[in-house]
Amino acid sequence: MASSSLPDSSGWSRRRAVVVAMLLFGTVTLIGTLGYVVLEGWTVWDAFYMTMISVTTAGYKEVHEMGFLGQVWTVLVLVAGVSTLFYSATLLMAEVDRKSTRLNSSH
Repeated sequence: MASSSLPDSSGWSRRRAVVVAMLLFGTVTLIGTLGYVVLEGWTVWDAFYMTMISVTTAGYKEVHEMGFLGQVWTVLVLVAGVSTLFYSATLLMAEVDRKSTRLNSSH
């Protein structure tokens, strides 16, 4: 299942994909946290915590009551976080498939 969005078999491309996935997660975390600080006036810790429970889909209750903009922001954070998670999982599965294919072809 080759796709232009997946890395090729070179080590450099795989490392680059891992770095991109980590940067995406860090960016979602940072922007999500800043959004709660700006939109809801929360402390950095409360905003970070809310971002983490949203991105990881842990689903604990909200840190504080939030207005409509905060709810919209949470939806955006969830979509961005889950998308990043799926992208990272795709990279992992591509690597597992590549190693499996290499092992099977050596027999």
